[in-house]
Amino acid sequence: MFLKKMFTNALSRFRLVAFLEGCSYLLFAITMPLKYKMDIPQPNYVIGMAHGILFISYVVLLIQVSVEYRWSFKKSHWHL
Repeated sequence: MFLKKMFTNALSRFRLVAFLEGCSYLLFAITMPLKYKMDIPQPNYVIGMAHGILFISYVVLLIQVSVEYRWSFKKSHWHL
């Protein structure tokens, strides 16, 4: 019930996706050496797909939040 109320507005969804996007970006620090140093590319495919989906979601939610909260062009691009 708490989570249902927590993610009803665009800003809270944006914060969650921003956090997950940051985590996926940091996971590349682990998967890139696995791919290029140890020749294990499979984790990089999974993290790469998640990162791509999360980044697109991040940009879409950023546009939605920018319009809804009337952020200036400068403020909305600060988050990119």
